[in-house]
Amino acid sequence: MATLQVGQGTELYFEVSGQGEPLFMLNGLLANPSFWKSTALDRLAASHTCVLHCFRGQDYTVIGEPFSFEDIVKDLKKLIDHLGFERVHLLGDAFGVSVALAFAHDYPEMVGKLILSSGGSMADQILLLKLRSFQKVLERSDLGLFFDALYPNIYSHAYIERNLAHYEALKEASISCKNRENMLQLLQAVFTRDKRRDFNKIGHETLVMHGLQDGLISPAHGRNMVKLLPNARLIELDCGHVIFAEMPERYAELVVSFLSEANAV
Repeated sequence: MATLQVGQGTELYFEVSGQGEPLFMLNGLLANPSFWKSTALDRLAASHTCVLHCFRGQDYTVIGEPFSFEDIVKDLKKLIDHLGFERVHLLGDAFGVSVALAFAHDYPEMVGKLILSSGGSMADQILLLKLRSFQKVLERSDLGLFFDALYPNIYSHAYIERNLAHYEALKEASISCKNRENMLQLLQAVFTRDKRRDFNKIGHETLVMHGLQDGLISPAHGRNMVKLLPNARLIELDCGHVIFAEMPERYAELVVSFLSEANAV
């Protein structure tokens, strides 16, 4: 684990593990490296150099100034340059999908393949309404109530039922490292992304994965994404929003299989 100064008083937290072609694993809003480490990381690091980091506003990254979505994209560029990679694969989950797509659009020569799981379009008014509602919950309460409101939307009913006894532990693990004000800044950054990017121009080989029981971002988003991206394929799985948590072995298997089809880096 290490940090990289990317702005005035802002230090980006990152970890590197494994060996092989570089694979940058980009978090969802509530996630941090521990989420990957407890699920799919070991399987992926067996064949790839996996880089995990916290975006501005997430758990272990120290922020010293206001930030936008565009700063998060530029931070990724700085981290890749810092580690000395010329070209990398990007694995984005949920919010990380937006970062991966923006980066592939802005720096196409630096990207090998894209894996996009549980991503959504901010053009969807229903999704915007949900995100604004969660933002208001956090503005008016605390991280615990924010998690309570979000949890039923991000896991399938079957997963929730299997893990009811562990709910409080999962809640504590999810919020213990978080700062409410930082999370509010990160949520606001979701709404500041540059909508002028033309994702039809992203020609990288792309694997899109989506859960059929995703209560936060409907499966229609995954189907629309493969229509938008000219070189994408879709796999739908019987799970909720956080695929790598509900189906870690299958998730890792699909990622490794897709990346091994051809040497793209």
